[in-house]
Amino acid sequence: MSWEPIETAPKDGTEIIVGVDIATVWIARNAWWDDGEAWDTQGFDSQAEAAGWWSPTSSVGQQKLAGLYEPTHWMPMPAPPERSS
Repeated sequence: MSWEPIETAPKDGTEIIVGVDIATVWIARNAWWDDGEAWDTQGFDSQAEAAGWWSPTSSVGQQKLAGLYEPTHWMPMPAPPERSS
């Protein structure tokens, strides 16, 4: 696997790893693209405002990755490890 430009990332809700360069610190996060279709039920003023890359912040919270946190690169999520018995 290698990092690819974010413009080539899937925008179908698939969870991927994204890379964000914040003040020369590289941060990798899991994320997915949300087209903002449910913007009116999420408290946004428009679909365009809600659309974008999202990442979990906790088991129930989410953060839109915009501004400083806008991803520049991506790669597929690896397969999870096998459970040991």
